[in-house]
Amino acid sequence: EGFEAGRYSAAISTPPPGCTFSPTFVRNPVEQKRRWIIDHSGSGLNGGISVELTHPRYDLLSDFIRLLRQLLSTSKQDRPRQIQLWRADVKDAFLGVPMRAEWQMHQLLRFMDADGHEYFRVDRCMEFGSRASPYLWSIVEGFLLHLAQAGGSVPTPLAFVDDAFGADAS
Repeated sequence: EGFEAGRYSAAISTPPPGCTFSPTFVRNPVEQKRRWIIDHSGSGLNGGISVELTHPRYDLLSDFIRLLRQLLSTSKQDRPRQIQLWRADVKDAFLGVPMRAEWQMHQLLRFMDADGHEYFRVDRCMEFGSRASPYLWSIVEGFLLHLAQAGGSVPTPLAFVDDAFGADAS
């Protein structure tokens, strides 16, 4: 899917100097979706990203309680209208965020063709497995939810990683 979406560069036979590639594999559990796993810790790439600087804040149980309180107050104020709970999931959220060219060089993927020849491709988007990915996505999602709230289309959005949720009585 990444090839069709233009996420990856053309094949490179030899990686440029200074490039990093992380161990990659596909996990295919029985009766579940296949998952592409990129181990940035295996290449040492995560070692260069500070845990303290990239710790995202996820919504907590208290945020869910806030949603329930909002539901309760809305239902008391406006009983005739039906209240809808909603949830929006961003498909492949991390993969939708392009990375700077300098960082892309740390995201080389190693492949083998049918004849056993090795080649590489640059991944141009944010990968799952990078310590900074949840932090960076949280910034993007927070900005998008802020725009939705400021524009009046989503009055009280809540979010957890790549899911947004809330209640609507309109």
